[in-house]
Amino acid sequence: MILAVVALFSVVLCLVALRAPSYGLGLAAAADLILMEGVPVGGTTIAVESFFFLYLIAIPFLGQLISQRTRLPLDEARPYLKFLSIFFVACIASAVLGGMAGNSAAILSRLPLWGLFGLSSVWLCRTERDIVRVVLCVIAGCAFLLVMAVLSGLPSPEEQGGLMRNRYLNPLGHALSLAAVLCFALWASRAVPRSMRVTVAGLGILFTLGILWSGSRGSLFSLILGVATIAWVVSPGRAKSFGKLAALGGSMLLLFALGTGHVSAAWSGFLANDASSNLYRYQIVVLAGRLFVENPLLGVGLGGMEGAGIFQSSDLRTLAVTIITSDNDYARVLAELGAVGVAIVSGWALFLGRRYRDAIREVRSFGQRQPAALAIGAGIGTNMMVLGLFESVLFSPTGWFYIGLTWACVRVKR
Repeated sequence: MILAVVALFSVVLCLVALRAPSYGLGLAAAADLILMEGVPVGGTTIAVESFFFLYLIAIPFLGQLISQRTRLPLDEARPYLKFLSIFFVACIASAVLGGMAGNSAAILSRLPLWGLFGLSSVWLCRTERDIVRVVLCVIAGCAFLLVMAVLSGLPSPEEQGGLMRNRYLNPLGHALSLAAVLCFALWASRAVPRSMRVTVAGLGILFTLGILWSGSRGSLFSLILGVATIAWVVSPGRAKSFGKLAALGGSMLLLFALGTGHVSAAWSGFLANDASSNLYRYQIVVLAGRLFVENPLLGVGLGGMEGAGIFQSSDLRTLAVTIITSDNDYARVLAELGAVGVAIVSGWALFLGRRYRDAIREVRSFGQRQPAALAIGAGIGTNMMVLGLFESVLFSPTGWFYIGLTWACVRVKR
């Protein structure tokens, strides 16, 4: 049954992509969010979404063969490809010097493929309309996930597993967080007709309720910051005033909590709760700092954090059994790629930030409403940056797709 559904979806995607590549890209992105495991075939599994993206990445080449007037959009993709290449070289150097420990070989073999996922969005999203089409498909895919979660019920923490994302608590929350951010971006930037704005807003509310239902605190945090970023892009005056009021109110609450001892009590309770996933992530950061001090330039080697961390985590009780590096991308980069990796990732983030800032200021100087692409890209970028504290972005195919889409959003012209 699963193979039949996948085969039917593959045929639909191929036909749609030939007519409207951006819709094909959106369908592939939705499938990538829905699927968590490969489809079982014989004694192994196949990640079918990889074939979807490889087919999509070939469309510009097919267009050039059919029509000589069609050119490959290499100029638009050059910044993204530079970042991918530099990051890949740093991973190779770190892995080789670290003795190819852990799963470094698997990451190095997959990273170029993951980079192609992001390149597909850079190549195929030529206009703002293409961006909106991809976003609508992703929202539809997340709506399907939410319906499946309601019908099947949320799994308990010890029962998580399966083909689709609705069987995993935090990954489900992360997908719903992204969908809610995208809904707010479409609504706030008026990227959809007035008749659809109410529907988009309603879906955003449902996705937010789904996040609360899943109990994923990281998803809620990334949603709040993503929405705040979009609000600043589309309505800087109101967002700035609200931010000042929120900062003033938060400062007063913090001073009150400090003076009454609530902060110290909460921190003590946090450190005493071994079952807390946030305590686990905190201790991952502590471990990453220790490993960075030992190997500050290129780290302990790609894939080596789990093995090297055994000797540095004896007093970090929540890491006594297993060290899961995918729980914090930034800690992993710090420990495994060292200062070089931190510089590369930070450089890309600063580059994107400057491009978005310049584009937003240029639009404001003409007194125009901000394009939907800028609101969408800023929301996705913030959402992914925050989720990096809770899951893998730089070491996952989904993360690389949205890295590419974030660049595509600031590059497109209306």
